[in-house]
Amino acid sequence: MQIPDPNRIHRFWPKKFQMKRLSKIVTERLNQDCIQGAVSGELANEVSKRLKSEEMRDALVRLLKHYQHKADIPVDDEETIKNKLQTIIDIKVCEDKNLSTVLVYEGKVVPNSECKKSAYFVESELSQQNKSTKDYILYINQEINVEGYELTKTLIALLNRVLGGVDIMLFNAIWSMNLSKISEFLNDKNIIHSDYAEIASSIFPELGTEIPKDLHFLLNNGFGEFYEGEYVGFEVYDPDLEETKSDYVEYSPMYVYAKIVKKVKVETDEEFATFSINIGEDDLKEVYFFKIYKFHRTRKSTSRTLELSDKMNEDDLDGSSQDIETILLGIRKTLIKAWKLPEKERKAVLKRLILLWHPDKNLHNQKMATEITQKIFMYVKRLNNGLSLDELDETDYGHTSSSSRNYNSDDDSYRSFYKNMYSRGRSYAKNFKHYWSDESCGHHHSWTRTEPRPMPDHAVRWLRQAVSDLKAAELFQQNIGDDFHNWVCYKCQQAAEKALKAVWYTIDGNNVTHAHNLYLVARELPYDNLKTLALELQNMIGDHTRMRYPDTLSYPQIPNDVYNKNHSQKGCEIARKIVNGASEIINSNDSRGAKKQRIA
Repeated sequence: MQIPDPNRIHRFWPKKFQMKRLSKIVTERLNQDCIQGAVSGELANEVSKRLKSEEMRDALVRLLKHYQHKADIPVDDEETIKNKLQTIIDIKVCEDKNLSTVLVYEGKVVPNSECKKSAYFVESELSQQNKSTKDYILYINQEINVEGYELTKTLIALLNRVLGGVDIMLFNAIWSMNLSKISEFLNDKNIIHSDYAEIASSIFPELGTEIPKDLHFLLNNGFGEFYEGEYVGFEVYDPDLEETKSDYVEYSPMYVYAKIVKKVKVETDEEFATFSINIGEDDLKEVYFFKIYKFHRTRKSTSRTLELSDKMNEDDLDGSSQDIETILLGIRKTLIKAWKLPEKERKAVLKRLILLWHPDKNLHNQKMATEITQKIFMYVKRLNNGLSLDELDETDYGHTSSSSRNYNSDDDSYRSFYKNMYSRGRSYAKNFKHYWSDESCGHHHSWTRTEPRPMPDHAVRWLRQAVSDLKAAELFQQNIGDDFHNWVCYKCQQAAEKALKAVWYTIDGNNVTHAHNLYLVARELPYDNLKTLALELQNMIGDHTRMRYPDTLSYPQIPNDVYNKNHSQKGCEIARKIVNGASEIINSNDSRGAKKQRIA
């Protein structure tokens, strides 16, 4: 026989016999003597100054956004945040030597209900009369410890009322902290800056800009939280994740600057979270979280900029403060989810885990990192063999060496992948160490805007297409009669434009423009022969739109009418000279050991 819950059965009683919660019929209010005796003393001024300081207000905004993000609720707009901060600034702080409250029932004080208080807040009478504003008065006992638990507990309740939510543990930590240390502490906890958008826009290049290869070490492989509006690195391409490799060139990984728009899918036990990101010109993509990367931030800097971390353990996003059993459990859960995805996505997750725990990037705990790496290899082999990772006995697999060179696996299908990840991790660790020891290094992201950035991979890529366009033009020109020469000329223009831009990528990718005028593209190149050829071809064929659109010509002519065999033949000759010249420049500057592009 099921016994009814006595706490619920009373609901079925007649209303007049139903029990009522004490808080519904009795209210707590400040003792009238305390209201009259409260003053603005030294202690109250200290609390008020601390609560309303710029450092604390900035921290509270960061904590608010952090709370809203974790709770998956909309982040306040700037106007709402401004109003909330003004409410905090308007809080009046008073002190009393005998602070106490009483209980009131039906308008009368309950006898013997007085209770001493360390701190207590009320809504001001003016605020009660005007519901459009909320003003509060905070009363504190003159004997209270400013950093004590009772005051902190009251402040958290007050701030929850004003802000709508705040992380209790983090506020407890920062309230008793030196104000100058708060920002650094929140940076350590990866709490986003309150004015992040303003800071980031002044530091990072335009969205969609490629992150240069020598800055890839700034990408944080840890599995952290992402915030709306946060600037991140987005993985566009990684040759080590591809099943087939290019026959033309050994491409490097490619990442671009992107910005988080919103979280689309929440992570579950079965699936990874996905995010909508903006990669420039409002080009939105929905991607798995393991395709986007945070950037390292400094722990030393007292400025409000975003910089590099001084630790080699990915800003503690690896969970290295946890015990190894907890870390390995998290890795197993991650890999189990990853192995439900296609091979390319599996490797993307695996890559991050391997780079995260690369021994050379974890010099503070190299032995544990090496052991974890070897466990990852073992987990992958089991998954590839169709074996489970659930209830795995870690002690069955022996001891692993602490040497960072013990990075081999007997899994043939992943041996090359592991080897490449080891080399990449060592390179990142070396760059990391060099950056931190070189005091002359400025902020890398803003540096990408002004310093020359040769991009040899892009140079070869654009040259390949230039060669393809030229071959198409020549083939077409040899097999047509009196018509269609405008299309041959257009293909020549395209081949020349791409070859010239390939040369720019060899010199400085920052100078590659969206212009199509051949002379404008070539004008600043340090190669007079290319500038002369570009001008000659441009003058002969005209603007790139002239070969396609009737409205660029005098009525009733169309492009097919005004271009003949002489134009197309001469165009192919000049375009070939430009492409051959570009090929010589690019191949002579190719020091990466990549396969050179040949003109057939």
